[in-house]
Amino acid sequence: MADAQLSDLTADQDRLWSSLNQPPYTSFRHSSKIAKPEKGTLEWLVQEKDTVSDLQEDENIPSGNLRMEDFVSWRDSNQSKGLVISAPPGSGKPVLSNFIVEHLESRASAKPSLSTKVIYYFCNIKNDEASRNATSVLRALIMQLCEHQQRLFRILPQSYEKDSNHFFTASFDMLWYTFEKMLRQGIYARIYCIIDGLDVYRKGMDELITKSDEIFNLGLEAKRPVLKLLCTTRPQKSILDLMKTSKQTILRCSLHDLNIFIESRVENLRVTADMKQIIKDQLLQKDEKSFLWLEVVIRRIETLDILTERKIKKTIVTSSLDLDELYREMIQCLLQKDEDRDKARLLACVVYAYRPLTLRALQDAMAIDPKEKYIEYKQCQQDKSCLTSSEFYSIFGTLLDVAEDKVYCIHQSVKDYFERRNPLKDSLNIEPRLLLAHVSMVYLSLKDFEHSWPDEWKPSKNFPFFEYAARYWYSHIESAADFDCHAPLGTFLKELVSPTALKARNWITVDDHWKRSTKLSRISQVAIQFDIGWLAEILLDKRLHAIEDDFEEGCLSQAVERGAVVFEVLLKHRRCVDFAITSATAQKVAGYFPHTRMELLLDRRGVDVPITGAVVQAAAGNWQSGKEVMSLLLDRRGPEIQITEEVVQAAAGNSESGKEVMSLLLDRRGVDVPITEAVVQAAAGNWQSGKEVMSLLLDRRGPEIQITEAVVQAAAGNWRSGKEVMSLLLDRRGVDVPITEAVVQAAARNLWSGNEVMSLLLDRRGPEIQITEAVVESIAQSFDQEVMSLLLDRRGPDIEITEAVVQAAAGNRRSGNE
Repeated sequence: MADAQLSDLTADQDRLWSSLNQPPYTSFRHSSKIAKPEKGTLEWLVQEKDTVSDLQEDENIPSGNLRMEDFVSWRDSNQSKGLVISAPPGSGKPVLSNFIVEHLESRASAKPSLSTKVIYYFCNIKNDEASRNATSVLRALIMQLCEHQQRLFRILPQSYEKDSNHFFTASFDMLWYTFEKMLRQGIYARIYCIIDGLDVYRKGMDELITKSDEIFNLGLEAKRPVLKLLCTTRPQKSILDLMKTSKQTILRCSLHDLNIFIESRVENLRVTADMKQIIKDQLLQKDEKSFLWLEVVIRRIETLDILTERKIKKTIVTSSLDLDELYREMIQCLLQKDEDRDKARLLACVVYAYRPLTLRALQDAMAIDPKEKYIEYKQCQQDKSCLTSSEFYSIFGTLLDVAEDKVYCIHQSVKDYFERRNPLKDSLNIEPRLLLAHVSMVYLSLKDFEHSWPDEWKPSKNFPFFEYAARYWYSHIESAADFDCHAPLGTFLKELVSPTALKARNWITVDDHWKRSTKLSRISQVAIQFDIGWLAEILLDKRLHAIEDDFEEGCLSQAVERGAVVFEVLLKHRRCVDFAITSATAQKVAGYFPHTRMELLLDRRGVDVPITGAVVQAAAGNWQSGKEVMSLLLDRRGPEIQITEEVVQAAAGNSESGKEVMSLLLDRRGVDVPITEAVVQAAAGNWQSGKEVMSLLLDRRGPEIQITEAVVQAAAGNWRSGKEVMSLLLDRRGVDVPITEAVVQAAARNLWSGNEVMSLLLDRRGPEIQITEAVVESIAQSFDQEVMSLLLDRRGPDIEITEAVVQAAAGNRRSGNE
């Protein structure tokens, strides 16, 4: 009965879960953005051995290609393992992933007693641009794990209850810890995780791939759950190298599945039965075809004016199996006439957009022709087209798609082709990638936007393209040289970058997420605020007479706070050589950026860069590249660098690279590295690499290390790796580890891993723990029923259940009822 009660969320928890499940994890899979498996396809992956021969001839499958045995072994074995399926573009990877998810879900629902959970994520260019990163993947997986599970839901930080935005701004490390902790709870006997399209996203994906490959292949210390990871990707060596622990296979298009696909797609064409048969016969004769090739060719046939057998044969025969060549042919066909220039503009708007445009926004963007001049919005309307979805499909359907009112490339390979080959360069009187820069700048410069708007007014309602233009106009310009490439860009620049101009204020208000731009009064400040490197170049080189401003003393410090681009432009420019490098600037560079930034700073400014104690301390705490920055400082400015207690403390507390920095310091400075109580305490509290740093210190400087009450308190309060650090201390120092009431209180305050720490202490040192009323109250108020049960088992006779203890238990927000 208790398990049943734990399987459902309370009404409040369910509301919070819904607010965190944004966008809903099922929304993409159940949308029109992803193709569904045709009935009868992919059955060869799951059919029994004696029936699979009709679907796929096993003896003809080359070694290394995906077989039924590979999938079934991965699915059914009682060991945690990963399976990576790579395939060229157009082989049907998302459809395969969708099929596998449905198959696993069906098996799980058929045998609920097996306690199986299926979680998934589709990395796809049709997802919103803001969500194309590793943290979005983790958030969706976390939400699926804790759906309908109180015990897992309680793992989420309580701060999400006060402000759900904390979930959406949480770091990768915080999210991974939550995800991993949920996996470790043992709620499910088996967890399947499907991630489709590892190659589609970039930000944070290397770390996600590495960590996932490790935990899903090595499994957990406990036998439960068995973890299964299946990922798909294009055959990119960099990704496959990261998935070195997982079994790797190659997906080849099954002839059986291709035939079903052809049958299904052709049957839906609005042509006669005889014409359908001709199309099927011709398509079946083509060797080495892929699903994407078939989809594109069938779309080409659909766009033919009057179907004849000759036209069908010619279309199929002339459609190259090489995707690049096929796309070249289609674009050439689409733009064969002079009047097709508008089609080229539309393709450029879709392909080079930083996020998918709605049909309304795209129509607004297309209303601005670079050859024309516009002053007011109503003038644009004279050039505005009103393409319906069906009309759009009939013209651009071979390359573009409309789904849920947004326009996309039909496949990632289309976008890749445009970026590699630039096929529109001879069809426009502007560099294609600059078209949206021009359109956006003209749009934002319209007379309609030279007045103030009320705070509650939303411009996108009346001006569909405004929000996109405001957020991305300057991102479409790569360098100051683009203004030489397309001179009209300079015409609109002044009123868009002068922060006192109302047109500038309006786009700044939309794009300034953090509301930090209210005090901007100069163009140089706009460049720094939004980290626009090309604007800084224009100001420094005085390239445009209408755009003039000087950077002031202190600009380097401001620039390094906002980002990397403008800071590097300023640092490299001859006009900025007299700007002082303050200790605060050097400190930020040392503590928050890759070592290449510090290297550039030292190369450009040499001895003028102050290397103070605070700078060295910041370098020691640089989680991303602390070892590299510290090594650079020691090599370049070694005699000036003092390894103080504060420096070593920062290294010991460095969550990502603490072990590497500490090892470097011990190697380079030996006994001059002070290992004080504060240093050991920092290592014990290091939430990510505490165990590794503490182990290093015990190995290298063991006799000097005192395990004080403060150190043990830090370990007990370590929210992520408290159990691992405490276990290490108990293993290495045994009875010398003091377990006091203050230590128990520290574990009680640890909302993340306090349960595990307390269980470990009761199990290893239970008889020595002083059972005061305050200790019992802390356990009753802060821990779950398992810890209380363990306490009662170990020290039952010593425990007095007072009224204060009962009240404390009643106030336990996570396990009060239990």
